Amino acid sequence: MSLNMQKDAIDISTDALEMYTRNRDIAKYIKNKFEQKYNSKWRCIVSKQSGLYDKIDINEAENYIHFNIDQVSIILYKLG
Repeated sequence: MSLNMQKDAIDISTDALEMYTRNRDIAKYIKNKFEQKYNSKWRCIVSKQSGLYDKIDINEAENYIHFNIDQVSIILYKLG
């Protein structure tokens, strides 16, 4: 994932965390923003459980980011 996309992911995620409390709503917001901006399908997973990324098989690392904001773990990746 490019540095600009990484910055967008963090900025959009920060906004989502300020607007929503449910993980599902946070993930949906991030996913929708990325799909609008980058014209492709994305998947976003938000969890308060550590180690979540160990259970996900990502084939295209250049379209993937995993980061934490406070106690929230966020995984964002492009489908296909």
